[in-house]
Amino acid sequence: MVHYGTVDEVAALCRWMLSGESTFNSTTRPAGTQVEKFLERASGVLNLALAQHGFGVPVTEPTAELACDEWTVERAVAMAELSYPTSGDMLNEHALWLRDNMQRHATDFVKMNALGFKNLGVTTTNSVSQGLVFTAETAQADRSDPDNTGLEQPKFRRGQFDS
Repeated sequence: MVHYGTVDEVAALCRWMLSGESTFNSTTRPAGTQVEKFLERASGVLNLALAQHGFGVPVTEPTAELACDEWTVERAVAMAELSYPTSGDMLNEHALWLRDNMQRHATDFVKMNALGFKNLGVTTTNSVSQGLVFTAETAQADRSDPDNTGLEQPKFRRGQFDS
């Protein structure tokens, strides 16, 4: 799976977990394969939010991709911190909050950056006008579906109060 961020970027933000190693690997806690999975999960949540808002995934435009890398690495660091063995009940509340609200944070991130993504040329999969239909018909009776109860019908008809 293509994902944003790298294990080395996660390691750069939580070197204290590496126990002298240069990056996450099979001897660290969490292991390198686990950190890779954290990146995949966070990327999946972000890609879902991007697709929900009409963007093509994965994002490949360089500047927008850096923003996606940053968001994903932050979440992977939070997951790594939560998986790190601690003594007692020392939980990183911020990491827990980042992980628990990941879907909402992804949606907020995409909404906040949508215009920037579009202006940078990030691929969109849906047109802005999706769902809008102009029939150019002046009266409900002129429509081809005025009696089809399976379709949404206008609440009011033009001229219904004309006497």
